[in-house]
Amino acid sequence: MCVVEQDANNYIYPIAWAIVPVENTTTWKWFLELLHENIGSYQEHNWCFMSDMQKLRIMYYIEARYMIYWTI
Repeated sequence: MCVVEQDANNYIYPIAWAIVPVENTTTWKWFLELLHENIGSYQEHNWCFMSDMQKLRIMYYIEARYMIYWTI
């Protein structure tokens, strides 16, 4: 799992990453909780998260649980 940032010059920087035994709801929840603890609330900083949406069912759960806005 990873989170990267792209700046105005289209440079990409790693923000957070984790190696997990399996990608499922539990590991996504754990990863996003740690991310939230470390970078703060999307409402406070106007973060915008995008996903590749390969795991639609998991993403919808996370969106509902953490109120994260996903852009296609």
